[in-house]
Amino acid sequence: MADTLNYQVTASSDDAQEDSSTNMTLTGASIRVDNGWYGGFRFDNIAVAQADTIIVARFTATLDPTYDDMSFTLQCEDIDDSPTFTTTSGDISNRTLTTASVTVVRTAQGTGPHVFDITDVIQEVIDRGSWASGNALSVILSGGAGANERFYSYDNASDYALLEIIINSAAAGGLLTHPGMSGGMRG
Repeated sequence: MADTLNYQVTASSDDAQEDSSTNMTLTGASIRVDNGWYGGFRFDNIAVAQADTIIVARFTATLDPTYDDMSFTLQCEDIDDSPTFTTTSGDISNRTLTTASVTVVRTAQGTGPHVFDITDVIQEVIDRGSWASGNALSVILSGGAGANERFYSYDNASDYALLEIIINSAAAGGLLTHPGMSGGMRG
């Protein structure tokens, strides 16, 4: 049975940027992902069990229309339960990342939400032997050459970074509600 789960960043420290000098910023209107810069978006309480199969996973972020040339790589932190971001120098770049990745190169994208398919990236995290439902995961963007984008942050508006996961659930049962998702899930 397929279930659709929707998450958004829920705290100021759950999105961050790291500049090319490894300085961290947890607040501000946007997350800059430029050449040598990193952006991170953390989603808490992911209600996906280790045995579940990801049908599709989509990360949605909204661009600041002034900076809309994309050149970055999307990965996840390769850990069972991703911690929130801190002001510690290099907090994003020092995290271990998934092998699976998605490279994005687009120019003049304009304003509005942009959707990125990160199914294989999310599946790699969920397939970890000690992954458990309720853990947090972080989507990491690392800027490449020619990058010039800024994504709106939680401090700008809380619904600018979203994660949608559609799963084939290994569990069966009644409808469960879960904070951070629309509707419910079969569990």
